[in-house]
Amino acid sequence: MNVARCIELHNKIVRLGWEAMNQDPQDFHPQTWFEHHGQAAQNARRKLSSDLVAFLQGAYEIPESKQQYGVQNFHYYATALMYPGDDMFALLDGLCSPSWVNQYEQHHGNLDGGGLGRYVRLYWANNLASHPEGLIFDQEKNMAIMSMSIHDSDGLCDSGRVKWHPLEDILAAWLDMIRTGKVKAVGPDTEYRPWELVPYTDYQVNEAVEVFDKLVAAIEAAMPAKEPKESNASASLMNKEALDTAHIPPGFAYDFLTRARRPSFRFIAPGLSLPTASTIADQPFFGVLDTVPEDHRHWFRSSPLLLFRSSLMYNRPSPHPNIYAYDVFGYPFNLPTYPAGLYFHASDQGNNQHSDAVSLVLPFAIGGNGWARKGDGTLFGENVHDELAKSKDEYDELYQTGRQPFIKSHPVRLVQVLRSWVAMVERGDWKVGADGVSNGMNEWKKADSRGGWEKYFITPEW
Repeated sequence: MNVARCIELHNKIVRLGWEAMNQDPQDFHPQTWFEHHGQAAQNARRKLSSDLVAFLQGAYEIPESKQQYGVQNFHYYATALMYPGDDMFALLDGLCSPSWVNQYEQHHGNLDGGGLGRYVRLYWANNLASHPEGLIFDQEKNMAIMSMSIHDSDGLCDSGRVKWHPLEDILAAWLDMIRTGKVKAVGPDTEYRPWELVPYTDYQVNEAVEVFDKLVAAIEAAMPAKEPKESNASASLMNKEALDTAHIPPGFAYDFLTRARRPSFRFIAPGLSLPTASTIADQPFFGVLDTVPEDHRHWFRSSPLLLFRSSLMYNRPSPHPNIYAYDVFGYPFNLPTYPAGLYFHASDQGNNQHSDAVSLVLPFAIGGNGWARKGDGTLFGENVHDELAKSKDEYDELYQTGRQPFIKSHPVRLVQVLRSWVAMVERGDWKVGADGVSNGMNEWKKADSRGGWEKYFITPEW
């Protein structure tokens, strides 16, 4: 644990929040956690590791008496550092017990008893999910993971296969969300003051466009020299007229398609073709909301949008292998069949919107060989409660994070997938021909092979 770095990151976020609350920078006189909580913090000291003590001796707290415009939340996803009481230590002995999800009742009133335990709640989660939990810190391994709800805590370490992260990595991710504008400081007049989560930002669009253009350049550089094609570098992947005709709504997808450049080839990844005016208009999920009861339609901002299309179809298994059958995009987008490919997810009216979230839907299921991994290190389809990992074939888990360790769960961001594709082309893992990437859809099966799975593995980001 890099204690100095953790203190630096935590205090930077506190300072940014203070300024966003429209309070005078000259009045910024925070206390450390130990100063703020006084004797209660001293009573808890023996239950804290030396590294955690050092962190809390430098981590800022803002007394409520100094907050003119209401209590300042530490971050959109986290209210504050925990008070040194039962709630901080309720997970000490039972986090991994199969009979307990939350150990509060067992430890209530027992702060004075016992010594150093293994797990503490370090930050309290905001109420974005039922039964908020928080950032859980493992004092034995100096690792942490975000659990937005007590229900997310279930299975965190039953098997030891879910990946935890250094505290500084989580704090850096939280600060990066603020730096890029994904978590926006809007002042005291918002629920999680001063923070608000926006569906997407210009930074995210430009970042994805930059990586996409790098992918295009890598493919063009690898194309056979004997068959050059003219490319209009100023032309966008799709023009606004085509998108408007296709009724593509304003948002991340619209901005990405009009800013990324149109390449000279057809296939951007194995078996996946770039959109054209006719294919972008052929959206399998557009119109689904018309079938939803009118009083439910306000739940959704948009439908799933097919970005890179396969000529093969996804067909929902029948009978479904899972007890609780689900489709990739959930209600009401549970069509029995539609084109495979890379899709933007539907956007809803909720409090965890990520408009750049995507899923690669394959025409066949992979993972059953036991090599493919999600970003949290688990196998496709496995039950993390099982002592031994058992993989299952899945259609849509390639590139997905699995358990999101930093914030509330959401599908993988487009830019992460594009970065992986750039590496595949630059390393020569994918063949390139006169019409772009020449491998067909069967290439994706290598993600579940001994020699290929690591090339398809994506580490978690926010």
